[in-house]
Amino acid sequence: MVSAPGYVSTEDPVGKLRIGDDIRVSVLGTSGECIRVGIDAPGDVPVHREEVFERLHGIGDAGLVTGH
Repeated sequence: MVSAPGYVSTEDPVGKLRIGDDIRVSVLGTSGECIRVGIDAPGDVPVHREEVFERLHGIGDAGLVTGH
């Protein structure tokens, strides 16, 4: 299953999701509880794992801004 705000799919887990005109998310495969995901986005759109995004933006575990 792939989920994003406003989208939940119970179809075959291998597939693609479009976000706007320029972003494509592909489920490349699954293994147990792991999902391999490919993301195709324009160069000016940053794509980070959540923990990297939080570190870059100074957001702590509770979602609170910890300062820069």
